[in-house]
Formats: sequence, structure tokens, C-alpha cells
Amino acid sequence: MTNFKKDRLFVPLNLKITLIILLGIALGGVVVIVGTSLEKSLAEKYYKGTEVDSRIQEETFKDLEKFIDENQVEGTDKAAINNWMALNKYTSLTVSDNTQIYYSSAWISKNYFGFTELQETTKVNPRDAEEDEIIDKPLARIDYNIKTDIHLRIVRFYDQDYYVNLDVYREEGLYSVMSIGMIIVAFFVLLLTVLIYNSRILKRIVQISDDVEAVSSGEIDRVITVKGNDEIGRMGHGIERMRITLIKRLASEKEAWESNRQLITSMSHDIRTPLTSMIGYLDIIEGEKYKDKAEMESYISACRDKAFQLKNLSDKLFQYFLVYGKSEKNLEWEILDGDILFQQLLTEHTAELINYGLQVELDYKLTQITVKTEVAALRRLFDNLFSNIMKYANKKDSIKIKAESIDGKISIRLENNVATEARMVESTCIGVKTCEKLVSDLGGSFVSEETDEKYITKIELPVYNEKEEGIELESIEGV
Repeated sequence: MTNFKKDRLFVPLNLKITLIILLGIALGGVVVIVGTSLEKSLAEKYYKGTEVDSRIQEETFKDLEKFIDENQVEGTDKAAINNWMALNKYTSLTVSDNTQIYYSSAWISKNYFGFTELQETTKVNPRDAEEDEIIDKPLARIDYNIKTDIHLRIVRFYDQDYYVNLDVYREEGLYSVMSIGMIIVAFFVLLLTVLIYNSRILKRIVQISDDVEAVSSGEIDRVITVKGNDEIGRMGHGIERMRITLIKRLASEKEAWESNRQLITSMSHDIRTPLTSMIGYLDIIEGEKYKDKAEMESYISACRDKAFQLKNLSDKLFQYFLVYGKSEKNLEWEILDGDILFQQLLTEHTAELINYGLQVELDYKLTQITVKTEVAALRRLFDNLFSNIMKYANKKDSIKIKAESIDGKISIRLENNVATEARMVESTCIGVKTCEKLVSDLGGSFVSEETDEKYITKIELPVYNEKEEGIELESIEGV
């Protein structure tokens, strides 16, 4: 999978399509250039040159003479000549004599054959004539001594002889065919270029569609193919992020479900044990199977203890679901002076431990720090931690509490020796799980270590950098 990077140059599809069209036009231009060169080469080889031109002209003159003989065409019969011209495309034909032009397939200048107007005679003033004597000399219709070439000849029509000027441009046919061919090829090159690009775009869309369909069908581990730096690439990257988020959410839900299942299993055992005892004691009292009043009161006292044990379990269970039912987004965040906040919390609970009869060693080194936290969640965290210490700590040993700042984080370490009778009690670890969730919601980390004698809790919470946010500190009075 190719990851879509935000710092990668984004090129929209509209721009890409425009560039592809310009590329197709450029390739079409190359086709036209190559075709023009080929056209010129073919024209030079098959239609131009002295020998080729002479041969073509000779063949055309013979074809004209044959047509005249077979159809008895006169030089003034324009309709018949037009019929021949229709059979001989790319040909220019002029029929004339020294007096006028009888047929022309093209525009001809007045002095094309050396005359300026129609005339039958010309006036000549010979040198040996007498002064002021004008001699009229008739002008010949056809000058049989005229110099002919491959284009100009005297041709015998059905009525009489005429000058015939003939030009054949057969290469024009090649030019027309080649021009049409080049236009068609250039168009198909442009079309093929666009189609190839569109097929690649379509292939990417189909690939993403297949991946999404596979994921929706249950293949959650199917990686979404992300290619390109355009809108399709962004879409694929967004879908891939959604897939990863879904995987994390499913894993979290699975973990929570498994934790809840284990909790319920453990709680059912812990609840069933005191309930069974209570039922037994109550049966004894109800059946009056006790020896004396003192024994009855002992059973009642035992039932009371079991009832408080059940209440304690239900309180923990309620607190557990209360914490796990609250999202991190729903916390009421505050920007506070961490030095004052943690000093106040630790001092209060330290005093509570001392009043409970425990020895405490407090090592407080937090100074000039700012935190972003929810005070209620933080209070609930410390309540759980110190409640566990009061229940399970050995009163003969000191409770060690250390608070300091390490690598830009607030580190709090709690260490106590576990009482012998506390090791005999099976725990559901509801308090530990509650603490883990609270610290996680506050953006920190929670680690607990237990040995045969000691129980150590390590908490790390992030320090807030007010310079980045530019938010003024709030007072913590009344916390």
C-alpha cells in the first residue's frame, strides 16, 4: 500500500485530465509532422521528377486524344471536354488558338498565350513600305512552328487543330488522402491517450471499490489500495484510516467485552460466597439451631459483615461501570497549576493515611508545572489508589509516596507492603481497572507491580505547555 502523504504535492484530476489532453494533442501533432514528411517523400518518389512528370503528361495527352477520336469532340464542345475532365481528376486543361481561349478549367491571364485580345488581323508597318502605307497581314490561327513541351501541344480535335495546355497534379490526390489519414490518426491518438488515462483512473476506482466491498463483507484486514496524489488517492487514504480506526475500535470493544466477562465471572464468585454464608446463617437463625443468644448474635454479626462486603462489591462495580461508561471526549478539561493541584491532593490523602494509623514518607519534587486535566477524574483516581492502600497496606511498614517531573511528564510512585491477611483475600481487581481507565482518559499511563510483599503503582501524566496554546491558567481555588 502506498500511503497518501499530506506534504506530497496535490494534483487535482481536472489538471491531470487537461495535461493528458494536451499530451494527446502533442502526439497528434507529431503524427501530422511524420505524415507530412512521409507525404512529401511519396510525392517525390511517385509523382514528381522529370521522368515521372513526362510519363504522366504523355499518358494524359494520349488519353485525351483517344477520347477525342472516340467521341468526335470539337474544340469548342465544352460539355464533352467537361466529361473528360470528370474522368481525369487533378488535371488542368486549356484549349485555345491565337485568337481566343475556347475552354479553360482554371483562371487564365489575358496574355497567357501572348495575345491581349481577340483579333483576326494585325497591322504591320514594314521598313520597305512606302511612307504612310499600311499593309494588312492576316494572323495565322495556329502557329505550327510554336515550341511545344510536355505541357503545351497542338492537338487535332474533330473540327480542327487547337493549342492544348495540360497540367496533371496527381500528387494532389495523395495529399488529400494523406491529410484525411493524418487527421484520423491524430484523432485516434488523442482518443487513445485519453482512454488509456481513463482506464487507469477507472482501475484505481474499481480497486478501491473491491477493497471496500471486501472489508464490508468481513475481511477487516484487507488493506485499502492507496495510489496517486489526487482526489481518488485522498479518498482511498480516508477509507484506509476509517478501516484502521474500525479495527482499533473493534479490538477495544473486544478487550472491554473480555474484561467485562472476566469481571462478571469473578464478581459472581465473590458475590455468591458471602450470599451463601448469609443464607446459611439466616437458616440457622430462622430454625433456632443456635445454642444460646450469644451464638445467635454472632450469626447476626456475621450476616452484617457479609452484607457490608456485598455493599462494598456493588459500590466498586458501580464505580467501574461509571468510569468505563464515560468517554474521554466528555471530560471537563481545565488548565491548572499542577504544583498546587498535586500538592493539595497528595497532602489530603497523606493526612488521611496518617489518621488511619499508617506511616507515610512523602517525597514531593513537583515545581512550576501546568496540567490539563479534569479535577473530578483526578480526585476519583487518587481516592481509589489510597483506598486500596488503606485496605491492603501493612501498618507496620511505611508507605512511600514520590512525585516528580521526568522527561516532561508528571511521575507519581506509590509503594507499600501488603498485609498478610490481605494476601489471603481474592480480589476482582476492579479498583486497578478503574484506575487504568481513569489515567488513560487523562492521557497518561498506569503500571502496577505486585510481589510477595510489596505493591507498587506508577502513574505518568502529561505536562501541559501553555506557550503553545497561549491559554491563561485558571485558579484552583475551591478544588
